[in-house]
Amino acid sequence: MGSCERPHWSWGYLLGLNLWGRDRVAEGAELFIGLGQRPDYGPFYVSRVDSIRF
Repeated sequence: MGSCERPHWSWGYLLGLNLWGRDRVAEGAELFIGLGQRPDYGPFYVSRVDSIRF
């Protein structure tokens, strides 16, 4: 699979944070969940847990 077909996980993370910050928590949480275990950045997992608890 080429890089154009599967963008880097950080774009989904940043979009999720943006949605969360604009009070669209459910949409941001969906993005975080969709990223699965791909991210290798600890704060992503903290954000995912916090967004799901809302």
